[in-house]
Amino acid sequence: MIRNILRRTIYLYSTLGAILLLTFLGGCAGIPITLAPSSSPVAPGVRGTIPAYGSNCQFDLFGIIPVTHSLNTQAALDRAKESADVDVLTDVTVDFGASYYVLFSNNCVRVRGKGVPRAPSTSAATVTPSATATPAVTATPVATTTPVATTTPAATTPKR
Repeated sequence: MIRNILRRTIYLYSTLGAILLLTFLGGCAGIPITLAPSSSPVAPGVRGTIPAYGSNCQFDLFGIIPVTHSLNTQAALDRAKESADVDVLTDVTVDFGASYYVLFSNNCVRVRGKGVPRAPSTSAATVTPSATATPAVTATPVATTTPVATTTPAATTPKR
């Protein structure tokens, strides 16, 4: 009887110990790397409005044998631009995250930002020079004045 109790106790503690050991062998970490105002030069005061996210991950077998390509921050930035369909990101944050488990590990570079909408472009196909085009005339600058806004008395009287 004491032998059975002793066997069960040893089995219980060894099982709990193995579970705790496997629990502590896994882990996660996240490190913010960079905070940048924009991914490309932009005019002062220009801010993005479209949320953008991109990542690039590497998986390793047993934490040392790479299964996929190595980490690439530029690829993560390109994916973030593609996700928002923009050319420029503002308020860019780049961070690194790692997850380690018993059989494999996962390392990721994540890029978050706000995409600046593209300006509408004029198509070059809509402007076609004619065969009988006249020579270009140079324009001389003309002084202009800005109109002054005036209010009418009807607009300033309250409704009754």
